[in-house]
Amino acid sequence: MSEDFSALMNAHIDEEITNDNPKVLIDNEDNKYLSNPEEGLILCASLISNSEQIDSHTKRKSEIKRIIEHDFLTHAEQDDNTTGAKTYADLLKWQSKLAEAISFPQLEKSYTVAVGGSFSAGKTRFLTTVLGCPSLLPTDTTPTTSIPTYLFKGKENSIKALNFYGKKTPTDEEALKAICHSFNKRYGVTFSHLLQMIAVERQEFSYSKLIFLDTPGYSKADNIGDSTKNTDENIARTHLRSADYLIWLVDQQNGTVPKPDIDFIQSLGLQHPVLIVISKADKRPENLIREVIATAKVDLERAEINYLDVIAYSAKNAQEISATGQRLNDFLNEINQGKTGSTLLWELEQIFKKYDHHYDSKHQMLGLTHKIINELIFDESISQENRKHLADINQKTKTQLTNLTNVTPPNDISIKIVGYENT
Repeated sequence: MSEDFSALMNAHIDEEITNDNPKVLIDNEDNKYLSNPEEGLILCASLISNSEQIDSHTKRKSEIKRIIEHDFLTHAEQDDNTTGAKTYADLLKWQSKLAEAISFPQLEKSYTVAVGGSFSAGKTRFLTTVLGCPSLLPTDTTPTTSIPTYLFKGKENSIKALNFYGKKTPTDEEALKAICHSFNKRYGVTFSHLLQMIAVERQEFSYSKLIFLDTPGYSKADNIGDSTKNTDENIARTHLRSADYLIWLVDQQNGTVPKPDIDFIQSLGLQHPVLIVISKADKRPENLIREVIATAKVDLERAEINYLDVIAYSAKNAQEISATGQRLNDFLNEINQGKTGSTLLWELEQIFKKYDHHYDSKHQMLGLTHKIINELIFDESISQENRKHLADINQKTKTQLTNLTNVTPPNDISIKIVGYENT
């Protein structure tokens, strides 16, 4: 594998490979992508390539990208709306979510239940056990190889990867296990900065109207201590915020919900209560696990975390420890229903509504200033000299009002986006 290719695949990693920190090579003759470098290279090429077919979906995404990155930015540069940068960032996140929905329409038809937690909390093993496929996903993922993975019940058994170029590539279980972990050990190649998501559809999955999201562990990423390089943490936070519901796993060995977990949960701004699951419950006697549950509840209430319940779960035994023994299943059955419609248009509307608020607020402020100055100008107690100063200020205020009126709000831009989103 050439140095240029390796540099492309690992450009986000600052760590140098030295004799003190050698790449770990693994021997996995059962996986063709790991045992055969040629097959591995073919897999790499298929996953990172740009789409060669320009279909209607590709045209839609390209045009929306142009509207956001050209039309909106051009507009924002021409006025003094201080929320322009934040709006642009929100539009880019919305664009990414739209690209996922276009490639996988199921994401907008069902509620998403995200499974989050720190590195090695047992998220993947828990999730695949609940879904009835305990060996489907690799559980020993390394910090730089974790990729957000959506799992849902469907009419076929398929695995598809979506890269950041917008290309959707069908693949298989061997490839899934390789790219999520072993590829990094075998070839020193990672995909987390090139693959936006992976979608796994299975006929045998439970909960036909839910989509489950397996996310990277937030606490172990490319460079712990430097949040700007903490790739897994940023990926996890972005996807967890977009989910409808959250199940948060905590390793039983912590004895409660650790403060870093509490801080992370608080940073998400969740709309619904979070279900806390004490994982690996088979590693302690049940009476001690129940003590952990009780302690966790106290700490969550002290931190004012809005939680649904705290339960314990053993993925090894597929067994829950809670007041009823069925809290997890009851929760999932309760929300196992399809969405009434997509929220993408509403989210876009909210982004532009916040941006437009700047114009409304400034217009009201200038209008009030203009009114007050007019009243002062005609106040007989005001000296002629001061009246002249007020007249100058009033003229400037009127000019600002006129300029503000002449600035075209980005309504036409949002209309363009909506037009392409609906096609």
